[in-house]
Amino acid sequence: MDIIIIPLILLGAILASAVLEQFIPRLSLPLVQMAIGVGIYLFMDLESDLTIDADLFLVMFIAPLLFDESRNANNRALWTNRNTILSLAIGLVIATVLVAGFVLHVLVPSVSLAAAFAFAAALGPTDAVAVASMSKSIRLKQRQSALLTGEALLNDASGVVSFQFAIAAAVTGAFSIADAGKTFVIDFGGGLVLGLALGAIAYFVMQRVRRAGIETVTFHVCFEVFLPFVIYLIAETIHVSGIISVVASGLLLTILAQVARPKSRDFYKFSARLTMASESVWSLISFVLNGVIFVDLGFILSDTLIPSMRENSADLFWLFGMVLVMTAVIVGVRFIWVLGCDYLSKNPETGGRFESGSDFVRDALVTTLSGPKGAVSFSIASTIPLTLSTGELFPQRDLLLFLTCGVIIVTLVIANYVVPVLAPKGDDQDTEELDSAVEIEMLENVITGLKRQQTAENKQATGRAMRSYHRRIATLRRKEASSRQLRFLRQEILVQQRDYIEQAIATDEIDRRIGDAYLKRIERMLKILTRKRTGAPAAAKVQPLAQTTSTIRKIQKQAGTATNERQRLEFKIEVERVAVDYLEQVSRELDAERAEAALALLSEHKPLLSTLRANLRSLDKSLAIDTAMPEETPDTQIVRTESGELRKEESQTEDDEPAGMSDVWAEAFRLELDEIQDKYESGKISQDLAREMREEIYLLQMGLSD
Repeated sequence: MDIIIIPLILLGAILASAVLEQFIPRLSLPLVQMAIGVGIYLFMDLESDLTIDADLFLVMFIAPLLFDESRNANNRALWTNRNTILSLAIGLVIATVLVAGFVLHVLVPSVSLAAAFAFAAALGPTDAVAVASMSKSIRLKQRQSALLTGEALLNDASGVVSFQFAIAAAVTGAFSIADAGKTFVIDFGGGLVLGLALGAIAYFVMQRVRRAGIETVTFHVCFEVFLPFVIYLIAETIHVSGIISVVASGLLLTILAQVARPKSRDFYKFSARLTMASESVWSLISFVLNGVIFVDLGFILSDTLIPSMRENSADLFWLFGMVLVMTAVIVGVRFIWVLGCDYLSKNPETGGRFESGSDFVRDALVTTLSGPKGAVSFSIASTIPLTLSTGELFPQRDLLLFLTCGVIIVTLVIANYVVPVLAPKGDDQDTEELDSAVEIEMLENVITGLKRQQTAENKQATGRAMRSYHRRIATLRRKEASSRQLRFLRQEILVQQRDYIEQAIATDEIDRRIGDAYLKRIERMLKILTRKRTGAPAAAKVQPLAQTTSTIRKIQKQAGTATNERQRLEFKIEVERVAVDYLEQVSRELDAERAEAALALLSEHKPLLSTLRANLRSLDKSLAIDTAMPEETPDTQIVRTESGELRKEESQTEDDEPAGMSDVWAEAFRLELDEIQDKYESGKISQDLAREMREEIYLLQMGLSD
């Protein structure tokens, strides 16, 4: 029955940890789960323990978790910081092995130098699971996050290779630096090449399966989950690093998914469903596997520490002192290495060197302490053999395991309690919102992308989509701009337009009846804007002059048949051009508040002017023309609600949808997803915010055919 009871106990422990975490907010989830593991050891009499074989642990837990982490990693940030990441993943591990190994051998001469190196090698890798959990409770800069993620993804291989050679030297008494270097290059480089090759093959297979007509989300998600296990096993079979292969394939699949996707509406609908299902499944897998790792780690640490403490109760203070000394040595080496890397690296914000000072040292300390040791370190250390090649017992094996467990616990506790003090998350981080300036930049880039791909066939549909994005930009700019400045600028615009109309009447450039109708409308709007109002700002109540339907109707009634449609359109264009020219002039002023308000109003007037000119061109081509403005044009638009969510909104008219409208929206959504990824990789939005924004777009993509 153990094969059923043990998994149920673990699953129950994971569920309990999710509940307890809500009542113990100062304790991170990994520590809660470890505490539950300790409780299982102390209070449950299990016929078999929860110990997992080290090799099975790597393939069943670490491989899929690293694959998922690599799929969600910031590829651009990893590449930008590649030199420092490789330095941490390889150089720091070797430095830790040498320094910590020598210190342990000096303090405990009964531990051979090779065995001490093996102990230090096991504690070289940082725990990717713990690092990912840490990032949710502390505030990390983009560079720090990239360094920690990249280091955790790559340093397992260097730690494992260093450990293997140190153990071989301890067991046989023979060691060759040349052989060690050769093996490391084959292990690391071979794993990288194999991972890229298998990732490319996997992508090709998925595309062939889709072309064959198999577009079930279930199949593709199962294939994704299947990949890390197969890649790891293939790599280990041919004696290269399975961990590096899994990470390389995950990174490559993410890149290929972004740059090699077809521009098909059906593809985007399927891709949206697949992505949402994939993220849900991987979220569940990650939660369960992380939970099993830390619950099991708590049980195993108890199983190792408690008997050792009972057997060596007289030396208890010495044992704990050794744990603290070795922790200080390992953390100290890491801090000096990180400090040196930061000093030699360029600041991505300024392009120069980082400025020395308290902030510089604190950032290095945060990076140092945010890389705790974890389950991978213990799984490596647990493979220390029981005997030497001579048949004698491996000297001080229990002490090495005890020290490994102690260092893991201390580094996790430090990461949980010290790092949040050095880099607190902050209240504003808990309710993170998208910065308006960033969102405006994204939407403007989407509009630019749509313009580039506009054709004669989809021109009308593209215009409608762009007007929808212009509306979103206008809404954002109005939120950012001062309502007082908006009101003043609207008054100034109306005065400029009034002066132009009066001059046009005086020079007979426009029929007096049309000019008088506009002037009356301007006077009424000026009275509204100058009137003291309460509640909503007056600026929000006044539309651009040429956009008011009441003005158009009045002009039509008064002008009758004497003035044709073309004259009215030409005059409206000139009136709007006056507004746009004036606003562009104000937007270049040094007064930031006025310039921001001018940009907000430009996002209203420019699309209106473009629409009027398009209507005039259509009239010249003897096409039917609807003089309604963009807000009256029947189309589907995307709006952001008061709660901050995106929603499709249909107009009230029943006119037919332009040809190719769905395809244009599919392309717009693709461009918006690209912008989200770009802003995430450039550090302007966080991973969690990027995920939320993608989910909004996925839902809209799925509704394309609705």
